[in-house]
Amino acid sequence: MRVCGVKSRPELADIDIDSQRSKRQQILQAMKNYFGDDRILNIATFGTEKSKSAITTACRGLGIDVDIAHYLSGLIPVERGFNWSLSDCFFGNEEKERKPVVQLIKEINKYDQLQETALAIEGLVNKRSTHASGVYIFNDEIYKTNAIMRSPNGDLITQHNMDDSDYCGNLKFDFLTINALDRIRLTLNLLLEDGLIEWRENLKSTYEDYLHPDKLDYTSKEMWKMVGDNDVIHLFQFDTPVKKLAA
Repeated sequence: MRVCGVKSRPELADIDIDSQRSKRQQILQAMKNYFGDDRILNIATFGTEKSKSAITTACRGLGIDVDIAHYLSGLIPVERGFNWSLSDCFFGNEEKERKPVVQLIKEINKYDQLQETALAIEGLVNKRSTHASGVYIFNDEIYKTNAIMRSPNGDLITQHNMDDSDYCGNLKFDFLTINALDRIRLTLNLLLEDGLIEWRENLKSTYEDYLHPDKLDYTSKEMWKMVGDNDVIHLFQFDTPVKKLAA
């Protein structure tokens, strides 16, 4: 198979590991101890100027009052939690069945070069940070396939974004941190401390004997009433604002 005349290569598979949030730094340090400090690197992420911020940034550069900037950015439609792009606002988008936002265009045209400036700014990289879970492990010197910089908080991160790093052949580990795992472990610890449960052969066996979902009584009306009344703290997908409004 060829893509654009160049032989394609199979993509490396991601390696996903779920862990407690409180254990993340310990896990990363264990990886560094095993592979070496110079073989582990967090992945960089880059934020870009979105449509609303592009307008406010353009207004600031052109000396337009901040109140006007906020008013103009407020005219950008929001659909399913996402702002329309400036291109969609100014020119429409037949594929998405979007028509130009007449009121926004009318107001923008009152200010010379504002539309052109905002369009040029939208999409530009404006910040860098550390990926929430992604880490690269290198078999050789990092500089052979990547480069290093620091995030705003001082962490060492890649200079390439994730897509470019993957293309260079870097192997990505996703150390996913799950709040629920912290809560399960804390629950086990408290139950053990209070003598309400007994330690089994290992952590897995203790969990499976007492807290595994198979141990729940799904015919219990009391349990389902607690679910409906939002009395179960941090029940997965049931503690969101949308669910609470629907309850």
